[in-house]
Amino acid sequence: MAGRESLVVIGERAIPATAAAVWRVVADPAVLASLDPRLRLKASVGEPAAVGSAYDMSARGPLGIRLTTHTTVTEAEPGVRIAHESTLRGRPVSKQRGDILPAGDGVVLRWTVEQWPPPRSRRAIERLVGRELEIWLEAVGREALTTAGR
Repeated sequence: MAGRESLVVIGERAIPATAAAVWRVVADPAVLASLDPRLRLKASVGEPAAVGSAYDMSARGPLGIRLTTHTTVTEAEPGVRIAHESTLRGRPVSKQRGDILPAGDGVVLRWTVEQWPPPRSRRAIERLVGRELEIWLEAVGREALTTAGR
């Protein structure tokens, strides 16, 4: 985003499940919405996780305000990686990339979030995104084990 410094937060979670099981969770916006009660999938276009597919997700923010982002898949390699870009009211708000890496009897899911916060709120947003990312990665791991097992 022009004029603002990028903030990148990376989280990783070892998941004792197959890459295919993790992919089924991170590639489907309906499953993603089910992981957090603050989220609602409002609309989707195209096959989930296909490059160019898109979805609108509504999220309740800290003050109870509901905001809807439009997310478009920009890269997808099933079982390996997915990337997407999100906008809010037509303005870029984040780029995210998930890499599913082989690790022993399971995988490591590495999720990278890039945002462009105002300079004054950068530290607070970095802490918030890091905390939310850890919670989300844990939920993805539970769901991958619950729905697909090993």
